[in-house]
Amino acid sequence: MTLACGLVLTGCGTAHTPGTTPPANTPSPTPSSETIIQAEPSHVPDPRTDWHREHAGNRAYRDHYPLTPEQQRQADRTTAALRPLLHDLGEDGNPDIERTRHALRHVGLTPREVTTTQDGLRFRAATGGICVTGQVDQDHVSLHTQGPSLDGGCAEPDGGH
Repeated sequence: MTLACGLVLTGCGTAHTPGTTPPANTPSPTPSSETIIQAEPSHVPDPRTDWHREHAGNRAYRDHYPLTPEQQRQADRTTAALRPLLHDLGEDGNPDIERTRHALRHVGLTPREVTTTQDGLRFRAATGGICVTGQVDQDHVSLHTQGPSLDGGCAEPDGGH
């Protein structure tokens, strides 16, 4: 009986239809060095690089939208008209908050914040997606234009995570 089972089992795994030629037993192709693709070593990130990238991502809310070319031209025209007005205020001694607000409105800006400092004042104003910040003292007028922050305003956003 054992011999009969052994003979029956030896035929397992091959199918042959009577009257046909059994398939040739072809060996599997052996990979040559030409067909083997070397895997690239895994990149292990440098913790310092990852930290800098993560830190930059955490501070992205402070980034500002760029000005369009038309907005930049408008910003240049606005600051060119504003600078002499603020310069005159600085020469008068301590620039006055109300006179500064008036100068900002005169050139089409909406004053958002005007505060005094030890040497003069600083302000933040906006118009048409353009943010203008500046400082005025007796000797100097400083103006800076940019788009709004990613949070949507002209003020430097507080906080983060």
